[in-house]
Amino acid sequence: MVPDRVNISRAANLAMFAGLALLLLIPYPGNLINFLVRDGTLAAAHEVLQNATLSLSFSMLHAVGSGQSHTVMGTDGYPLVSLADFQVRIAPSCAGYQGVLSSWLFLSIYLYLNRHMLNVPRCLIVLLMAGIAIFLLNAFRIATLLYIGAHGAPGIAANGFHSNFGALALLIVTALAAGLMRTRYFRAPNSASVAGSAARNSPAVVSELARNLGLIRPLVVMLALSLAVGVTASEINWLYPLPVGVAALMVAVRWRGWLGLLAGTRPALPVVAGIACYLLWITLVSRDHDRELEMQGALNAAPVALAVAWIGLRMLGATLVVPLVEELAFRGGMAAIVRQWTRDQLGEIGAIGAAVILPAIVFGLLHQNVIAAITAGLIYGWLRYTRAGLGGAVLAHGTTNCLLGLHVLLTGGWSYW
Repeated sequence: MVPDRVNISRAANLAMFAGLALLLLIPYPGNLINFLVRDGTLAAAHEVLQNATLSLSFSMLHAVGSGQSHTVMGTDGYPLVSLADFQVRIAPSCAGYQGVLSSWLFLSIYLYLNRHMLNVPRCLIVLLMAGIAIFLLNAFRIATLLYIGAHGAPGIAANGFHSNFGALALLIVTALAAGLMRTRYFRAPNSASVAGSAARNSPAVVSELARNLGLIRPLVVMLALSLAVGVTASEINWLYPLPVGVAALMVAVRWRGWLGLLAGTRPALPVVAGIACYLLWITLVSRDHDRELEMQGALNAAPVALAVAWIGLRMLGATLVVPLVEELAFRGGMAAIVRQWTRDQLGEIGAIGAAVILPAIVFGLLHQNVIAAITAGLIYGWLRYTRAGLGGAVLAHGTTNCLLGLHVLLTGGWSYW
């Protein structure tokens, strides 16, 4: 029995407010652990993990003959590591636990949703292997960052490599771990699991899953290309138009098949919601003036035609392409998959709530400003299950990004980009 629109809207309202309550009551895990480290509760454990990470990084640098690194304690209590004339500040999250926890969270959800098909004890070994791999790659990231910065490319080290390599490694390891769980060795051997799997894999279910995964595919390609080209970015990622352009082409190819998902949008509520998200964003996210000076200097130093073209493409991409690609993925494909896979356990109304909250959390984790992004994601998810529909979520997201872009151009707040 399919619930009427009133019940769906009520579920969306409850989900949005539940998600906002979680944001108020439960800080982002990385921030919570940082607080516990500063408070002293986890200081000893953090020191062990941080020392192990730095020791491994220094061993890697020594193995390639990069010279002697030095560590001193900064005035804020965080280590300052230098190699030649390049110095970096080691924040608590650099110890690697944030990536490990993020991977374990995703893989645990994946394991829970597929628990009837998988051998859980064996899959827990995969979780452990993924955590170790991410820890080792984090040490490699710090060593490589120091090496790049000390050998003539400090801008790339401090910007593109620092912000993109960790996320790229996290995505690759987590995807490989999830794929490994689906191999025969990690499948559940009992017949009940096989029967359950066969029921789930009926032609109708497979067809719906394929369609929903298709909605996510342009975002996956855009993110992968963004991380790949972003690793080499300095003060400005001049190759930003490349991944956005590829994603736009992927959407254009499937445009007729997806047009029905966006039809019937009533603009008033989405525009108001988009304005609210913009105001929340500039309230919750502080400007990074050092970053803004770097970007302004790079734009001033570039040829005028290149700078103008980049700003124009950045504005068009953020306003038109990115909202469409992200909403098709998060509030379209991902929300539908979550709703389908949680309906049996949570009921229809609970599944709608999960379809609002879980994609919003993933959406937030893919942004640097996690709390602001989760809040916006909850609002876009709420719109998805009101009369505004998926098209309303796209319009609201586009309104937010357009206003942020105008804010950047009018105030010089380049750090919002």
